[in-house]
Amino acid sequence: MGMKFDRMKDGYNRYQVDDLIGELNMHISTLERSNEAYRNRCAQLEEQVSRLRANADSPVEHLREKEDAASQMVAIAMKEANTIVATARQNADVIVSEALLNARLMLADIVKLSDETEDAKGTIRRQTERISRLLDEFERVPVPGADLLDK
Repeated sequence: MGMKFDRMKDGYNRYQVDDLIGELNMHISTLERSNEAYRNRCAQLEEQVSRLRANADSPVEHLREKEDAASQMVAIAMKEANTIVATARQNADVIVSEALLNARLMLADIVKLSDETEDAKGTIRRQTERISRLLDEFERVPVPGADLLDK
């Protein structure tokens, strides 16, 4: 702002100097307001940077938390699956044991029925033989006057 002032008797033109000083004061005032606005904006940006830095760890931490939760869920699922498999094996063992027991009981019943059948066959044979002997021993008694029937 190399401004030239008119020279007067006692120095420079006072009005020109006063006008320049007024302009410079207004310019200084404008610069101070701009400077204050920039300072406020810098403070806001610094605060925002601080928040962003604090939150920058958050996604990573969030990811770790999610991974930990997923690992825990997998562990729980594996534990439940192992429990289900163990219970199924136990139930299968019980079912097989019950089936074998039922088969043994049925086989015992079949053997018993077979023995009873053999006993019954023997009894029937003996009774049939007795009846046969009785029939063989049965003598026909001559009936008097049977010849009259032929006539």
